[in-house]
Amino acid sequence: NQIKSIPESLGPMLTSLVHLDVSNNEIDLLPFTLAELTSLTILNLSGNTFKNLPPTLGKITSIKELKLANSVLEAPPEDVIDRGGAAIMAYLRSFHVGNRTGVLSLSRMSLALLPLTMAVKERITELDCSKNQLEVLPDEIGLLVNCKTMLLDYNLL
Repeated sequence: NQIKSIPESLGPMLTSLVHLDVSNNEIDLLPFTLAELTSLTILNLSGNTFKNLPPTLGKITSIKELKLANSVLEAPPEDVIDRGGAAIMAYLRSFHVGNRTGVLSLSRMSLALLPLTMAVKERITELDCSKNQLEVLPDEIGLLVNCKTMLLDYNLL
C-alpha cells in the first residue's frame, strides 16, 4: 500500500510526536497543519511526489533532521536543498515569518534564484535579499505591490 495523503488532523492531534517517517509513498501534497507537530525532531519525507514544502514547516524549530532524498522539489530551490536540512528549515522559516509579518528576509542564503512562489505577495512590505548570488530578478517581483523596502545589495545583479 502507498499512502497518498497525510490527513489535516495529524498536526493538531499529535503535538507530542517526535519522529515522523512517511518516506517512499505517493504523497503529492503536504498539509499546512504539519506545522503543528511542534515536538518533531526527525522528519523523513523522502521518496514522495510533492513538489513544494509548505513554508509553515518553518514554524517547527525543534527539527534536527530533515530527510528529502529522492524528492523532486520546485520549492525550496535546488541551491538551498543542496545545503541540507538546516538551510532548508532556515529558508522555510524566513517565508513563514515573512508571510506573517510582511518582512521577508532571505539575506545570506547563497541564493542564485529568487523564487517567490511561497510568498504571500500582497503581505510583503520589506524584502531583504542582500548578500546572495542573484544575477536577475524574477518578473513576479512586480507582484510585491505593498513592498516599501527592497534590499538587494551585494548580489551579482
